[in-house]
Amino acid sequence: MSLKSAAFRFFSLLVFSVVVLGVVGSPAQARLSEIPHCEGKNGQPLAVDNARVVQLKTTTPNQFLERARVEGRVIRLLQSRPSHEHFEIQIGSRPQDTLEVVFNRDFGRPAVKVGDDVEACGDYITSNAPTQRYQASPSGAIIHWVHENERGGAHPDGYVVVNDRYMFGFKRQAIEVDGSDANDREAATDSRRSDERRSSDRRAGARVRR
Repeated sequence: MSLKSAAFRFFSLLVFSVVVLGVVGSPAQARLSEIPHCEGKNGQPLAVDNARVVQLKTTTPNQFLERARVEGRVIRLLQSRPSHEHFEIQIGSRPQDTLEVVFNRDFGRPAVKVGDDVEACGDYITSNAPTQRYQASPSGAIIHWVHENERGGAHPDGYVVVNDRYMFGFKRQAIEVDGSDANDREAATDSRRSDERRSSDRRAGARVRR
């Protein structure tokens, strides 16, 4: 390769990095310190407060709404819809101290698994009885709107952070907290699930043949 060709190739890669990846002059991935504040109704940042949410579950009426920030471990994957991902986290010491997280897939796919640690910022809603539009939550309460506000207006942003590494809910993509590629994690999860389905299909076929 000639010196002129090598220089042109280097320049092309540099331009690609600046324009597409944004790795020159500004960080491409967020760090934990860059995760935005979880704003309450008064605009002040919220601290993680699981005890308060546990109390809200037992002291507020159905469809009560409040801003919340919680953290917990995923204990169950709930039935999801094409538009939303649902999973349950443990936020207290008692078996009933759980919360359903509802994530809009327009803003990415966290692809969590049981045992993952999750922090969620969004709108808490007591959901212990059905309404005309929604069934009651199996957890008795949900946290949703765990993503940025693209509609405008004063509604605060939300987010989901998985295992202190991947933040979801912003710019319709996973934001990397520790510099590794969150999209690779999602692709690996999808690949694993495809392998599991193929393996299950093969076992089912073997049972039929027997």
